[in-house]
Amino acid sequence: MSYESNRSQKSCKREKHCSFLSRAPSKQKPIQFFAETTPSLEKRTNRSVQNAEIKLAGYFAEHNIPFLASDHLTDLLKEIFPDSDIAKLMSMKRTKTTAIIKNVIGATQKNEL
Repeated sequence: MSYESNRSQKSCKREKHCSFLSRAPSKQKPIQFFAETTPSLEKRTNRSVQNAEIKLAGYFAEHNIPFLASDHLTDLLKEIFPDSDIAKLMSMKRTKTTAIIKNVIGATQKNEL
């Protein structure tokens, strides 16, 4: 504390700077102030979108459906379920489907072996 007050006295050479220092809050907010206690709706929705994309990719892999079909399926789901926030936020083409199967589902299955 003494270092901060000594430092502010040294840097307070001009009136404008002193007025800014006097208006600045003296105490910092506790770190818990910035931490969220409950997940926000946006985070929960994003998690739901990720889960839906992983499940769809798993469906494609399990039933040997060409990944090219995922290019059209997400657009179709948006049309079928216009009121669904999850369907609106889904964006899964064949590249993402392949990446999810290789990097998420494949890595998980490899760890289970």
